[in-house]
Amino acid sequence: MRMKRALSLLLAVLMMASLLAVGASAADSLTVVTKSNGRRTLAVGETFTYSFAIKLQQPYDIDNIEADILYDPACLELTGWTFPSFHGAVTDSARSGDLHFKKGTITNHADFSQSIQTVVTCTFRVTRGGTAYLRPVIAQLEAEAGTNNDAYMVQNYRPVAARQAFLSTYDYLDENKPTSGTAKLSTNEDTVWFYVTDAADGSAVPAGVRFVLSGTDDGGESRTYSAVTDEYGMICFQRVRMGEYFIRCDTTNADGTTYLVNDPAVSVPNVENNALVIDTAVSVQRVTAGELKNITVAISWTGEELEPGVTYTEERPSNVYLSLRNGENVVGQQYVSNTAKTALFERVPINDAGGNPVAYTLTTGAMEQYDPYITQTETGFAVEFRYKNDHTWDVTRTEPTCTENGSVVFVCTDCGRTYTQTLSALGHDYAIYGYDADCTRDGYHRYTCRRCDHWYVETEPKTGHDWGEWVIDKEVTPTEDGLRHRVCLNCGERQDQVIASPLHEHDFQQVVIEPTCTEPGYTKMVCGCGEEYTVAGSEVPALGHDYSGDSHTVTVISPTCTEDGLEEWTCSRCGEIHAEPLPATGHDYQITDEQEPTCTESGYKDMKCVNCGDTRHVRIAALGHDWGPWETVTPPTTTTEGVKRRVCNRCGEEQLGTIPKLDHVHSYTVPEVIEPTCEEQGYTKMICPDDGAFIIDEDSYVPALGHIWVERWRQEPTAKTQGVIDNVCSRCGKHDFVTIPKTDQSDTPTVGGFRDVPTTKYFADAVAWAVGHDPQITKGTSDTTFSPDATCTRAQTVTFLWRAKGMPEPTLTASPFTDVQDPNAYYYKAVLWAYENDITQGTSATLFTPNATVTRAQVVTFLWRSQGEPAPAGTGQQFSDVKPGAYYEAPVQWAVEQNITKGTGGGLFSPNKGCTRAEIVTFLFRNET
Repeated sequence: MRMKRALSLLLAVLMMASLLAVGASAADSLTVVTKSNGRRTLAVGETFTYSFAIKLQQPYDIDNIEADILYDPACLELTGWTFPSFHGAVTDSARSGDLHFKKGTITNHADFSQSIQTVVTCTFRVTRGGTAYLRPVIAQLEAEAGTNNDAYMVQNYRPVAARQAFLSTYDYLDENKPTSGTAKLSTNEDTVWFYVTDAADGSAVPAGVRFVLSGTDDGGESRTYSAVTDEYGMICFQRVRMGEYFIRCDTTNADGTTYLVNDPAVSVPNVENNALVIDTAVSVQRVTAGELKNITVAISWTGEELEPGVTYTEERPSNVYLSLRNGENVVGQQYVSNTAKTALFERVPINDAGGNPVAYTLTTGAMEQYDPYITQTETGFAVEFRYKNDHTWDVTRTEPTCTENGSVVFVCTDCGRTYTQTLSALGHDYAIYGYDADCTRDGYHRYTCRRCDHWYVETEPKTGHDWGEWVIDKEVTPTEDGLRHRVCLNCGERQDQVIASPLHEHDFQQVVIEPTCTEPGYTKMVCGCGEEYTVAGSEVPALGHDYSGDSHTVTVISPTCTEDGLEEWTCSRCGEIHAEPLPATGHDYQITDEQEPTCTESGYKDMKCVNCGDTRHVRIAALGHDWGPWETVTPPTTTTEGVKRRVCNRCGEEQLGTIPKLDHVHSYTVPEVIEPTCEEQGYTKMICPDDGAFIIDEDSYVPALGHIWVERWRQEPTAKTQGVIDNVCSRCGKHDFVTIPKTDQSDTPTVGGFRDVPTTKYFADAVAWAVGHDPQITKGTSDTTFSPDATCTRAQTVTFLWRAKGMPEPTLTASPFTDVQDPNAYYYKAVLWAYENDITQGTSATLFTPNATVTRAQVVTFLWRSQGEPAPAGTGQQFSDVKPGAYYEAPVQWAVEQNITKGTGGGLFSPNKGCTRAEIVTFLFRNET
């Protein structure tokens, strides 16, 4: 997609020519937009300043910073720049669209800690109207938190995850300096802009054409961004996450045509050979919408049913990588979730430039437990991911109960992987005993589960009679009474009644109502016409239920330690049932074992219920030390800390502490001049005569002298061997050996079919050993490449070392690191093994940082620790960049003595350089053989 500088120059001419056709407002003013979205509108000819600033969250020294300021040369001219916060010389260079600068040591760490400091200020002049975007890009930033404690915050344009939180960056226009409340720039995002031109005539694409940038970021997440062209054919995508993308047109013109991007691949940021590629041109060709098509990918997962009704998906990858190719060219890529049914690649050409149909292919990322089967369909492709299921499952089934879930547990007898399928609780299956309420009796029902004897009781009040309508049996006359009756619709009881005539005379009859268990008795006088009254003083109290006698008491359910029982009482008079719960008896625990706690160890009590056998383990917290008062052992001085001690009154343990030094004011009055050498700068130390403390005079730095190389001897190359030139510095005597390529390197044999591992390379034997080792330490990054120059992560390194040691099983059952918790991760056991063998303790107490790039210093330290930390035979260090006291000083010395490494040349070991795959397998090979 990127066009050569000649095309860029031609584009600039075309853009300038197109200005003549643009309205006056666009041609006369330019809107400048920063990465932080700061804006300013200026007239052609005006100047302004743009600044880049940083803030550190810790008092670091900045050992190295390298960055670029990118701008649009079509409408801006860079007229000057300054570095207000730098001390000493800066290496800077300007090319069209880019100011690149690099600085070694910045020693005023106090300025950068907790305060925003401007790093560079650029001055620009507006040469054309429209819109211009400015953005800073950090190539590398190395900081030092303490003596010999170097750490990268940004490396090769990518932020280092473990250190990113300590760095804040800002940009601003003119005097609008940021404050503590200003939002910082994201080091994971960039601004991407292009000029889009028609390949047919070089003209700019009209304004308003929509383009889409889609692909995957560095974290494997799918991302999509869109933007439209302005009157100059320029499109800008702001805040794009770093990653790999493809650009396509998403607009159909009124005449039915659209634009096809000739080379759609876009890298963010665009880095080649550790340098930014400044390219702002996109070439398109006009095609009809009918010349493009969408390709649909149907996705399915099969072979995952372990047994009927049990589908196992735990070993699916979290997402799936799909790559659409036209021959060797990737024309689209995306990650989709493991539950997605389809994926879509939009607007790809049907035919190539010669009118021949394009034969697209689809590939997927490698998956450990699934094999992809790809077939072509009418609309694109179908991908079936078949589960290998190479486990040998041992199945344990626990049936569910009424209230508790059951499970089917599958355990692989080969690797120990476990999968649990939950079986839902069954719910209670009740048997119902009792009787319904009727007109004269309360209802009673007992529900008892047939499976688990769970029970409960429900009662309901009696309903009372539900009388029907009166039915006339004899009509009433003026002289004679009539008769009527009614019937209860529920129980059928009949009630007769006289219908009183005008001449009716009451004929009261005595009716005695006997008392029942729940109703009082009484005597009433009743006339056939329904008139009645209660005889005064005739009331008799209700009898109450008679539950006497064991024959009327039944224990339906016996109580247990934790569950209530049920007892039913039956009235001997009326037969009514009354239920009462029998309370659970509760556990009767007896102590079976116990241990009293101490100051540092917890105690416990083991108990068992004599009724049901239930056990309890009760932990008793450690008591903690009962410290006595501090006593001074050694008093402090102005130069040394004192020592104090105290003793626990309970266990007698002794604890030592420090007493701060007495106040001392340094007087830095004794100078010591450090002369510059060929490689090291000179400076003056000001020493305190009282205790030897010193500071460096910031104004005393003298640049390193540099080597004066003189050729000492030369060996010419042959067809089979490289030549060599021995240069020696006339000032310091250091040698620099320069190789001369072979005279003919065609048909060079390679190792293992890897075209990037010639047998002539220093790492050839190591690669052959690593690939052929049992167990295999590593394989190539493809069938034909090993990628020897690619750097490795911390996770890959400890895994390589673990495999070289025969993959011993770790004794730990849980990871101490919060970022190493997935037992299925390829490096999980390796990290546990390395931790328990003191090969690594992580990057903090809780983090291992598995995906961080491993350094050369870390790798030789891992190897040294795996060998039991043997003491080096000699003393002194031959590498100038291995500082005394560094954690890797002894490991590097040992590695040199064991012929594991000879450094990177020039008297350097490069401890903080990312360790490559070639270097790691070579270190391992030399260590093991």
